[in-house]
Amino acid sequence: MRTMKRFPGVLLAATIAVASTMATALPASAAAPSSCVTVQTSSTLLDRTVSAYNGCSTSKRFKIIWAFAPDGGCASHASGSTFTQTNQIPARFEALQSC
Repeated sequence: MRTMKRFPGVLLAATIAVASTMATALPASAAAPSSCVTVQTSSTLLDRTVSAYNGCSTSKRFKIIWAFAPDGGCASHASGSTFTQTNQIPARFEALQSC
C-alpha cells in the first residue's frame, strides 16, 4: 500500500517537469512578425480558425504555429491582406512566427 500513497506525488512531479519544459520561450529568430500584424481566433465544435491581418505598410513573411497540428507554411502576406487558416480540434493556436 505504500506505493499507492506515493503514486499521486510522483505523478504530480512528472506533470510539473513536463509542463516546465513546454513553457520555454521561442528563440529570437522565431519572433512575432510585427505589432501591426493582428491575430483573431475562433472555434466551432469541430475546428479552430486563425485569421492574421497585415496592417503594416509593407508585406510581411510569417506562418501560423499550431499545437497538436502541423504548422502552417511560410508565406509573404501583402499589406492590408488577411490570411486565414483552419485546423480540426484538438489543434490550438500557439503563435504567429516571422520566417
